[in-house]
Amino acid sequence: MRFISTIRLACVAMIVMLCAVAKADNVEIRVERFGACNAFRGGDVTALRVRLRSDLAEPTTALVQWDVENIDGDVASYWREVILPPGQNVSRWLYAKLPPLNSNTLASQVFNVSVFQTENGRRVGRLGALRFTPLQAEEQSLPIEKNQDVIAIVGDGRMGLQDLGSIPAGFNFVPSMNSLTQLPRGISPADFPDRWEGLWSFNEVIWSQASPQLLTGDRAKALRDWIARGGSLVIVLPESGNSWSIGGGAPHFLSDLLPAQGVTQLDGVPVEALRPILSRATQLRRENVRTALYVFDPIQLSAPWKGLIALPKISEFKGVSDQIRARSGGTSIVVRRTFGHGMITLIGLDVDALHRGAYANDSLPQVDVFWNRILGRRADSMSVNDFDRLMKSEPPRIAKANSYDQYDCGGGDLISSVIGLQGRAIGGIFATLGLFVAYWVLACPVAWYVLRKKNQRRLSWLVFIGVSLVASMAAYVVGGFFSTTPYEIRHATVLDTIDQPAPGNADARFDRATMWISALLPGFGKSEIAVDNSQNQRNIISTWAPPTGDGGARFPDTTRFDQPVDEPDKSAPPSRATTSDFEIRWLGNIATQWGATPTQVQDKPIRATTTQGNTNRISLSGSLTHHLPGALKNVTLIHVSPFQFQTQQWQGEARLTLQPSDPLPNAGRMIVLAVDWMPDQELDVSKLLYPNGPSDPGKLNTGSLTQEIFALYQRPLLQKAQAIIPGQMKDVFEARRWQTNMEMLSLYQMLQPPAYQRNPPDAPNPVRVTREVGKNIDLSRWLTQPCLIVMGKLENVSTPVPFTLAGKIPNSTGDVLVRYIIPLPDDAAIFWPPLPVP
Repeated sequence: MRFISTIRLACVAMIVMLCAVAKADNVEIRVERFGACNAFRGGDVTALRVRLRSDLAEPTTALVQWDVENIDGDVASYWREVILPPGQNVSRWLYAKLPPLNSNTLASQVFNVSVFQTENGRRVGRLGALRFTPLQAEEQSLPIEKNQDVIAIVGDGRMGLQDLGSIPAGFNFVPSMNSLTQLPRGISPADFPDRWEGLWSFNEVIWSQASPQLLTGDRAKALRDWIARGGSLVIVLPESGNSWSIGGGAPHFLSDLLPAQGVTQLDGVPVEALRPILSRATQLRRENVRTALYVFDPIQLSAPWKGLIALPKISEFKGVSDQIRARSGGTSIVVRRTFGHGMITLIGLDVDALHRGAYANDSLPQVDVFWNRILGRRADSMSVNDFDRLMKSEPPRIAKANSYDQYDCGGGDLISSVIGLQGRAIGGIFATLGLFVAYWVLACPVAWYVLRKKNQRRLSWLVFIGVSLVASMAAYVVGGFFSTTPYEIRHATVLDTIDQPAPGNADARFDRATMWISALLPGFGKSEIAVDNSQNQRNIISTWAPPTGDGGARFPDTTRFDQPVDEPDKSAPPSRATTSDFEIRWLGNIATQWGATPTQVQDKPIRATTTQGNTNRISLSGSLTHHLPGALKNVTLIHVSPFQFQTQQWQGEARLTLQPSDPLPNAGRMIVLAVDWMPDQELDVSKLLYPNGPSDPGKLNTGSLTQEIFALYQRPLLQKAQAIIPGQMKDVFEARRWQTNMEMLSLYQMLQPPAYQRNPPDAPNPVRVTREVGKNIDLSRWLTQPCLIVMGKLENVSTPVPFTLAGKIPNSTGDVLVRYIIPLPDDAAIFWPPLPVP
């Protein structure tokens, strides 16, 4: 009985304690959304929106704090200030770098949110706390795997994009693609974060249904900042109404960037006439379906807008107005402009309404026929039903899932093996430990044994002193070999410059850097590392760990450190005289004393010349130079022409083969220089890319963009895959692995897709190329429009981005992949008809 009474007493005590805790929570905390725009991914900066309600009698100054554990076991407290009025709901976004966990583990991870009352910026008392998992958010978000892509869709329409995630039975990936793309839908303008890093995970945002006037203030600025840093916004103009105020109307967050002239709305355009640019469907279910659309005149269109997809010739259709006939073949229904390092695309056709109309047996539009050019992709796309049909045909026309090999061009070791200070520090620790063990063994048992055998034990102290001196000298030598100088940084950097001719696009004047660094944090305590933010561009520095999916070794003395949301350019994690790794997203102007990125020679600008006829011709003229702090190695030149290739179509009534399969959207030339490009040296691009003068863009011979991408990046993988057991793919680019893999990340969506189609009795040898890091450095969208791209590697140079470490400028060394892009004029008349693929 006494035992039962004790249990009852303990229960009563627990109830009293719980009531006390509940009473002490003066602020109710609710998690509204984990991940902006309905998605989140491990290893990315992610947004969390919380709703707070205060029961206090007076307005209260407070801070709301989200605690997230990093790879070392330390807890980063991401916080921002908030004023809590009594009895009212207040919503705030918080931003944190998530641990690099897989989606299932991350979805069940427990996080903490707390609210503290503040006085003079100091916490004086906790007002409330909440432990939660992402699955407990009021609005559910989609967990994304680290090797998957994600496109946010504003509105609930699919627009034919669902084939980006078509996974047939027996597969856990899309057979015809290197990566699977998730499509969170149903997003409204209210779901957008108020800081650009909340959109860190997204490849594109496609806006189809909501009014742009609903996105205002900090949320509108955040979306513009994200685009300027390399994001892509695709706008689908509605069939009726003018919500985007094309040509005039209510202002919104993009009013100053949309075309002011050269836009015409056409009514009564036959959908049948648009079918070749939308779908593989051979006919529509209904005859004489008409739609309204916008067309863009390339001559009158406001710069820097350029045509992307042409309105086909409509001369053979009856009942079409003269206005439509006059504009077909020479105007565009899809146009694009650059904004900073990102892009804004306008689709003049309401593809959402077309897809909902289900006017054809095949999707209208389809990914590989219509969307690939807009999204910067080349892979074949099919529905799940198409894949199943080809798998069940006799003989099967699709490779089996277990026959695929996989190569990860963007694994975490690609970065950690280069920045590498941690490896040196660990090596030094093991070397010191080994030296200490050797010293102890020699000074004690070995010396004692030898002296006793020789009956010289009286010399033990002399021997001990001698061994100690030798050990001290050895420690000095080993320490010098493994030393990591305080205030030292090792970096791996991707540096981007766009030679933007449009004077009104001020954002394009900034360089962009994506960096990974390893820094020795001196002493014990906290050491602040800060990245340059002189241009007030909200640059981000965050802790980084390889996306291994599991926790690494943790320090026993884990601690908490503050990370204010409004100071993302600084971080002050605990320092233990060892290294910490960071990831940086930076926008600004590199210092002139560091060097100058490539540029056009003043009196020799880059010019493209095109000739269209029975035999098309293209050439390039002009010269480049650079003033970088060293030679550029393994320089790659890519010229993307305005000539467009045909899209995928079924061959024969049986619909068993797509031809052409995975064509590049545009014809082009590509070359890798055999010698280094020295500072101040001029490069004549005509002699390098077109040594024999103007060439036929339709020929896929040596030097063509299609053949060179295959030869440089895919053929070595196929050769390796044929020589090993499937599933055991190892690195095949040892000689220049870092640069080659960075180039593959730069062209990722334009790499050769897996050879999934079987041509019995021949069986394919498919290789999928995946990535977990470096998604933001993909330049594939540039390969769908005329431009010149230059890539080359600087070795063992200081960082182009200024840093301070513990208030001092650190020594830095590392490698830089320099990328330089010149947008070139388009010619909408060349878009139609497209070139046949040989």
